[in-house]
Amino acid sequence: MGFIQTPNLPESDVAAAAVSGTYQAVTDALRARNIEVLPVKPCKALSRPVCCHADMLLHHLGGNRIVAANGEEDLKIRLEQLGFEVSCSNKCIFQFLSAGCYFKLRSCRKPVIG
Repeated sequence: MGFIQTPNLPESDVAAAAVSGTYQAVTDALRARNIEVLPVKPCKALSRPVCCHADMLLHHLGGNRIVAANGEEDLKIRLEQLGFEVSCSNKCIFQFLSAGCYFKLRSCRKPVIG
């Protein structure tokens, strides 16, 4: 698997994607296209409408570098298994957002891994 050099702009077919695990039809459709799904579990530190948003919990820096929100150990392990170098934020995502320090764990609606 190659890594996207420019975050969230795949140069070729997508091999894996971190997406909300809430909608089975979406994950099934991705898997039907041979895209490995990294389901995002609800984050208790975020409000219900956005608690499963991959773009709130991961930020692709380009290449094989990703920042994951503190506490997202399952995603971190899975990304490392795919060859990513994962750094974790040193505070809970809620602390970043509530303090007004909008730690950019996003740059697009859905991070993709190609």
